[in-house]
Amino acid sequence: MRVIAGECKGRHLHAMIGQGTRPTADRVKESVFNILGPFFAGGAVLDLFAGTGALGIEALSRGVGFAHFIEKDPQAVQMVRENVKRCGFEDKCSIWKDDAQRAIARLASLEQRFDLVFLDPPYRYLLVPSMIDQLQQRGLLSEGATIVSEHDSKVELPGQILQFTRFRLNQYGSTSVSFYHQGGGVT
Repeated sequence: MRVIAGECKGRHLHAMIGQGTRPTADRVKESVFNILGPFFAGGAVLDLFAGTGALGIEALSRGVGFAHFIEKDPQAVQMVRENVKRCGFEDKCSIWKDDAQRAIARLASLEQRFDLVFLDPPYRYLLVPSMIDQLQQRGLLSEGATIVSEHDSKVELPGQILQFTRFRLNQYGSTSVSFYHQGGGVT
């Protein structure tokens, strides 16, 4: 697993094998960022269910100003810390060992807003619609925010969740990625 582009292009990231995490494959990550756009001019990203932190780190490498990583597994949190340090992004992020729902409430109390959200919950829990609902209801999403969700290809997510419309669905074997944007397609 490596950083695909930007400031840390080519930097290898640690991955946890067989620990209940599913690191996003490099080819999937590259495709996601080809769709989102190659580089960013600041903004904030939320990597919810962060796993190794690869998606948030990729966004930081490509110019996102700040990333919040949320992960409840202690070993995965340590992996995120190591990967962030490996890329020199310690001052551009926060890493919380927390349950996603508690973290959303905590972020809301801090009045955080995110331009980009990565949702990659355990496939078996089918949490994506409820997570998008909570993020929206708690006011954590900036105007025009984009949400990228990785999910099992056998699961069809709704085309519309509150104000968010899916503008793209890509399948990579048993993994699908749904892209949602507030009000429709990417602006």
